[in-house]
Amino acid sequence: MFITVLLLGCTALSVAQNDSSSSFYTASPEFGIILGAHPKVTLLAESDQPLFHEGGVYYPPTKSLFVTSDVVPDPTTENGTMQIISHVTGDLSNPASVQVTELNATSHEIPFPLGGYRYLASSKLLVWCGQGSLTQPGGLWFLNPEPPYNATQITSSYGAYDYNSPNDVAVTPSGEIYFTDPIYGSDYGFRPDPLLPNQVYRYSPATGAVRAVADGYIRPNGIGVNKDGSIVYVIDTGAQLGDTIVPTNPRTIYALDVQGRTQNGTGGLLGNRRLFAMPSLGGAKGVKTDTLGNAYVGLDDGVSVFDEDGNLLGKILIDDVANIGFGEPGVLFAMGQNKLWRIDLSPAIMGSSSLI
Repeated sequence: MFITVLLLGCTALSVAQNDSSSSFYTASPEFGIILGAHPKVTLLAESDQPLFHEGGVYYPPTKSLFVTSDVVPDPTTENGTMQIISHVTGDLSNPASVQVTELNATSHEIPFPLGGYRYLASSKLLVWCGQGSLTQPGGLWFLNPEPPYNATQITSSYGAYDYNSPNDVAVTPSGEIYFTDPIYGSDYGFRPDPLLPNQVYRYSPATGAVRAVADGYIRPNGIGVNKDGSIVYVIDTGAQLGDTIVPTNPRTIYALDVQGRTQNGTGGLLGNRRLFAMPSLGGAKGVKTDTLGNAYVGLDDGVSVFDEDGNLLGKILIDDVANIGFGEPGVLFAMGQNKLWRIDLSPAIMGSSSLI
């Protein structure tokens, strides 16, 4: 079923800019290839609510961005909470022209939305995780990024068992969808007791089939794929169990090979799991990749960039970043809860999602 969305008023914003070289830390000369001649960090938008938490999905036809909030008050209930998908429009290189519009109807139909990704360009759709609520199962939704911004759920369960609270999602060039399903919804009290392990799944829209593809994680969280869909990156945030921090648990990025795919790039098993990188400060959160094979990771001190062997190339030193997303060539967006950042890099840098 498709859901019509009402657009509510724009959020008041304050803006600032910072193009200081102190925003960049170089660990390897190769980082210069990524930065280009004139790297710059711009505070694109700021809000008194944490509107810029996850998502960061750029939609090229309208040159706009879709983001997900952290938990905010639900205006339709007395004491309830929700998470909101917002549409960021205007000239995304000019903070003075940026507008942020809350898609409240979609946000209610996709309960506690979190991670998103552009689906195949030919489909003109985005795919979004909904964590679910105490009364509504979570899963994956297709979201129309153009008016009326309708949404439809495409999977809500693994066999007879509702998902725990799907967190983040990534799409391969062949159109398969990988997503993580930790039990954070239960940890924080907006989902029932879990029925499934903390796992990673693959959903095929072509067949409707869903398969469990990776387990053994404490809290699988951020997920990314490389440019040809042959490597899947999974972040385990097991060091954070609800409101409790367990410093000896993982806060780590793992890489897994997709082995035995068909000629059209579908199917296969996830194997050769290996520790790709562990941050030197805080825990890894979201991860995205570029077409050169590098991985960009949201961290407590900004964005760290690793090469395909897991070597640190450099850091973009801004506030705490939960997730990132690529825009036009040479543009990276970073979600910092109350702040949305634009990072201008070399024009040669493109997100892997631009190839799908």
